[in-house]
Amino acid sequence: MRGAPPGWPADLRAPGSDEWIEEATKWLLDLLPGEYRTHAVLRKYPVLLARLALAAVQGSLAQARAAWSRVRVEEKTFMPPPAIEEAIAMLEREGAHFVSREREVTLVLEALERALLLPGA
Repeated sequence: MRGAPPGWPADLRAPGSDEWIEEATKWLLDLLPGEYRTHAVLRKYPVLLARLALAAVQGSLAQARAAWSRVRVEEKTFMPPPAIEEAIAMLEREGAHFVSREREVTLVLEALERALLLPGA
């Protein structure tokens, strides 16, 4: 078993360890809306699941960035300046979280691609 690469999710076993794919599948499902758990195809094909999770995380990051860019203008009528600054700080923290999560999901996706590559593909 090799060690986990830098940026690997702290709560997942390293790629190549026993049952890491099953663990990664559960972890990825936790990143998506609960309805995704009802689709067997995602458990059967974890690379697809990882791609969907990556798209979801990237969408959340884009949403946080868009909100950050608009909050000063759109909310000044509804929020006092200190609350706007608090909201901006919150969006910056969430953005940093999503950047980190994007890295984690990308690493899991890459490890799954290596582990599950079909013979002859």
